[in-house]
Amino acid sequence: MKNICVILFPISLLLTGCDNTIQQVKDMSPQGFSQYTYQQLLDHRNVCKSITWSTENTAYQHVIYTCELHKGKNYFNYNESTRQELYNKTYEHETERLQQQAQSIRDNINRNLTQLHKEIQQVEKLQQYSGNLFAIKAPSSIEQKVLQDTFSSYYQQNKNMPDIQSIVSTLPNRHLPPNSTVHYLTIINFDHYQHYQELYLYFHHPEVKTQIQEMLDMAKSRMSSHCISAELDKQKAIYKEKVRNDKVFLDAKKAQYIKKEKENCERSSERYIRFDPDHLKTCESRISFSEYEYVESESSKRYQQDIETLRNNATIHCEKPIIEKWQAFDQTLTTLSDAMLSLKNTLAERESTALKQKMQRYQEKLNNLAPEKQNKVIDAQAKLAAENAVKDYLQQYPDKGVERIIWEYNKGTNSYFLKEKQLIEKTKEGKVISTQPIDMSQLIAGSLRNIDNVDDYMAMGDPFRLPAISVQ
Repeated sequence: MKNICVILFPISLLLTGCDNTIQQVKDMSPQGFSQYTYQQLLDHRNVCKSITWSTENTAYQHVIYTCELHKGKNYFNYNESTRQELYNKTYEHETERLQQQAQSIRDNINRNLTQLHKEIQQVEKLQQYSGNLFAIKAPSSIEQKVLQDTFSSYYQQNKNMPDIQSIVSTLPNRHLPPNSTVHYLTIINFDHYQHYQELYLYFHHPEVKTQIQEMLDMAKSRMSSHCISAELDKQKAIYKEKVRNDKVFLDAKKAQYIKKEKENCERSSERYIRFDPDHLKTCESRISFSEYEYVESESSKRYQQDIETLRNNATIHCEKPIIEKWQAFDQTLTTLSDAMLSLKNTLAERESTALKQKMQRYQEKLNNLAPEKQNKVIDAQAKLAAENAVKDYLQQYPDKGVERIIWEYNKGTNSYFLKEKQLIEKTKEGKVISTQPIDMSQLIAGSLRNIDNVDDYMAMGDPFRLPAISVQ
């Protein structure tokens, strides 16, 4: 059974029939404020839009005080127009965002379709290619994939063939220690390679190409330091022999030398004839033609004049075995390429089919994202987002703030005690959003100071920092 006795302020209307229960509580004083009664503190609060006192008799006897707070600027200021404006703005924003997102997805799919179409053309072009697979320059990523699959599959099927082993034995061994003296062309096991397990990568990966070129350059360098040097030494000996056998040249040089030396003797004899009558005879007897020096000098001169031609000829001679070796190596690759053409075509056809299937899936996805279909989904999602935004708004800005204080009757002491004090926040429809305890010191301070602004009342910090104001 529930009995209600209501008192409304500022118009005081007393509805009798509640015995003296409510008045008994009103005449009580809060703890720490014995100079005031609850009636003095609670019945004249300007911050309240309405005040209600009631009783409730269930398992316990309760006296209930209810204050519906006025609306403020920052508190309990729910506004229907604001809610509607929030709903509309959120709906418009989400609709625009989702449409942009859908368009971005469509653009991305279109880019993928364009790329797939390009890759299909590249694969079909590769399928028609019948040249040397090892000679393809700058293959696209999809072409590289097909070639890798081709070479890897062919190797696994034919790795024991002599041609394959010949290629393998020519590759640089990445696993030799840095200080190893083993020759760079050491025969190795292809399966030991961990990072380049397809023939394609061996001959197309930049690092491997560089290694192979370095091998060729090092082989040439070794030849230059031995073979070319030896070849040039042979040419020097040949030039000496030619000069030594050139009697006409040597006789002319000898006659020229003897004539010059005799002239020198005659000139010196004119100076020394008084001291040595036999000076001319003695001087001429000392004349000696050094054929060896002339051979050395002339052969060296002729050799230096032809040095560039001689060095080029020696280089060609010494590099010929290396070039022939690598030409044979290239020919082996050409033979392997011819053997792999059929396998390449099969794998290219398989890749082309897979790309077309992937393209079809993208096209189906694009069709499902068409604006006429997607707009319905976007509309539903935008409405849901707007509704959630309104819910959040209601949580932050409730329409009503109700303070409720409950006193409970204690049979043992035959008196009432303060049981519960709560601030209840509600929506416009009366749904409870939150419940939190009331700070009685804040409530009492607000009453004593006649605070009528809800924002000031709710934002009070230390309510008793200022001197207390007597109730009117």
